[in-house]
Amino acid sequence: MRRKTQMIAVMGMAILLTMSFAACMDNDDDDDDTAQNVVTVTINGKDFNFLGLLKNQTSKTIEGSDGKNYTGIPLLDIVNLEPPADKESKQYQIEAEDGYTKNVTWEDIKKGIITSHDEDHTMTVFPHLPGKYRIRNVKSITPVTTPTISVVGTLFTWDQPFDMFDERTVQDNESNIYEGVSPSDLVNTSGLNDPGTHNFTIIASDNYSKEVTWDDMMNGILVKDERKSVFPEKEQKYWIKDIVRIEVV
Repeated sequence: MRRKTQMIAVMGMAILLTMSFAACMDNDDDDDDTAQNVVTVTINGKDFNFLGLLKNQTSKTIEGSDGKNYTGIPLLDIVNLEPPADKESKQYQIEAEDGYTKNVTWEDIKKGIITSHDEDHTMTVFPHLPGKYRIRNVKSITPVTTPTISVVGTLFTWDQPFDMFDERTVQDNESNIYEGVSPSDLVNTSGLNDPGTHNFTIIASDNYSKEVTWDDMMNGILVKDERKSVFPEKEQKYWIKDIVRIEVV
């Protein structure tokens, strides 16, 4: 009887050891899953754990261009973790895991945030840029050099106006059709008071320039191809290519 009792005790101990070993194996699997779910964001070539950033960086809340409130880490703080040389003169390419990209300016970086709607997904939000710039599953933020246009002191990448404003078509005297955005729409985002009382100078990268009226600005367009202006009612010398600035007179 005593030997039987001892055998039962030994069998019980073996079962307990087996269960403990299985539990340890399960915990190891959980650790592996946790490791696999680490979300990283690459800033100027250096990887950062996003969940760690959420714990260690001060967050702020902004209103997105869709009218909703979002809370996240300021993009300015993120870029400053690994800032490039001459960071204020750079543009920044935000890339999603699926390869989708958008370029933004330094001023955009100062206004935007990166947020998380769950532990595995990140998203950029800007108060002044449309939904195309709410980039989900951010993979990297990289300094780049891309064409820009400064309009009455507000800097845009050359792609941004075509994401922000409705495009329209104009026709010249030879019935050629052109499509683009109105330069007046860009001016209206600058906060300039009474734009209709001003003239404007359009300046190319080689400093070639022409002065136009507010009516011209409303009737003309900016075309993405060749980064040029098209004023259907004005001479070709006003159709300036590779525009870099539009200044108020």
